[in-house]
Order: sequence, then C-alpha cells, then structure tokens
Amino acid sequence: MTWEHPADRAALQSLRSVPGFDEVVKKIYGFIGERGVRLIFQADAVRVGPTQFPRLNQLYTDILTSMDWPERPELFVSQTPFANAGAFGMDRPFIVINSGTLKLLDDDEVRNVLGHELGHVMSGHALYHTILVLILHVGLGALPFLAGIAILPIQLALLEWFRKSELSSDRAGLLACQDPTASLRVNLKFAGGGDMSQMDLNAFLVQAKEYETRAARSTASSRSSAYWAGRIRSTRCEPPSCSAGSKGGTTIACCAANTPAAGPRRSSVPSTRTSTTPATTT
Repeated sequence: MTWEHPADRAALQSLRSVPGFDEVVKKIYGFIGERGVRLIFQADAVRVGPTQFPRLNQLYTDILTSMDWPERPELFVSQTPFANAGAFGMDRPFIVINSGTLKLLDDDEVRNVLGHELGHVMSGHALYHTILVLILHVGLGALPFLAGIAILPIQLALLEWFRKSELSSDRAGLLACQDPTASLRVNLKFAGGGDMSQMDLNAFLVQAKEYETRAARSTASSRSSAYWAGRIRSTRCEPPSCSAGSKGGTTIACCAANTPAAGPRRSSVPSTRTSTTPATTT
C-alpha cells in the first residue's frame, strides 16, 4: 500500500525472522481459529449497521468508498470508556471501536480512526495484532500448546512491529479523512483524553517536536515512551518530488502520490492443513 511506512516493513521482516515465530502463528491459528477469536473480541460488542449506530455506519460506508476497498469488514462498538479501536481476526478481519472513542471525537476525527483501522485491514495487520493481544491479555496459562517455545523474543518483536504498523495506519487515517488538522487532533485527544477547550494543538506540536529532538539522542526503549507525541511525524513526509505547493511537501497526500503502489500485503500464515494456506487479515 502507498501509505506503508518503511519502519513498518522493516519491523515485519525482522518479526518473521524470529526463531519459532511461524510455529506460534500456526499453533494459535489452529487452536483458537476464527470462531474463537470472534467469541473473544465480540462477546461484549454491538455490530454497527443501518439500525445500530446509523451515523457511524454511514461514516464507515463513506470511508470504505473513499479508500476504494470492495470488502466491508464488520464494525463493532464495545462499551468501554477507554478511547481506543482495533482491527482483529484471522480469515475475516473485523474492527472494534470503543464507545469512549465515539464520545471523545467529532465526525472528522472518527473518520480518521476508521481509516486508520481499515488501513490495518488493507495492509494485512489483523492476524499478527490478534496474536499479540492473545499473548499479552489471554496469557500463556491459557495457551498451553505454546509450552517449550521461547515466547519473550517473539512478544518483544511483535510489540516492536505493532508500534511501527501504527505509523503506516496513521497515514491511512489521514488519507481517509483528508484533514491533517483532524488527524493531529486525534493524537492530541487520545494522549490527553480531554476536550479541545482545555488543550492547545499548537502546544502539543511543540511538545512532539521536543520529543522528536530528544528521541534522536536516546535509546530505542526511551524513543517509544512518548507514544502519541512520537506518532505526529508519521503522517508527514518529504519525498524529493514534493513541491512547495503541497504545504511544504509535508502532507501524506503528497507522500502517497509519490510512492509506488503495491497490492494488499497479506501476512504469510503457516498452514495447519496440507492443501490450503489460510487467508490472513489485519
């Protein structure tokens, strides 16, 4: 995809080279399966449609159209005050957005979040994201079939990749909403959790710049600490062919226009069957 960040691609390559990673993917896929994943993530959620969250349903339809994605991954709202969203699944990806997100964001900002999560789906991130969440939150005690596999290196590589995959999907979110300011407000609101009357976007951009300067001189672990401030730059780039006419060549629209197109990137999943390889999702 045109928006995919180089750091995302590099981290994915490193992840796939970790010893035992393919075996973990195959075992989790075979043991839990699509049905199990849906039961875990959709048990306390409401499916969005014409009669349930109709406004959100229309925004989602608009995003699918603007992103020219023919499939319609199911969208769910989960009653969770913490503002967040995620793309999950194995064969058939789906998106879950927390109710706290809908209360915090306006329509343009929700478009950004929906485009971000659809970007995960289109780039083939959902499978690995699902595996990461299962390892972190379900726990190894509930995954006895992973006994004997060195999980810590795989977990660390998954976390590193996931942070980098967010950089790609931040760009997809900006392409979806077509509003750089709304995209920046999402970062600010997710970081501070308050209304805009109590926060200042320009001050947050100064904070992000300070983080970027300090991170350049810091270790890898401290570079990932300021999460939302650190992601500000992911929606900006300066390819050589950008002109000053596109706001100094810093918008993702310019970035996408000057990046060679690629087909949907699907994660390679080791099959538990001899005849087929399961399709992967974000």
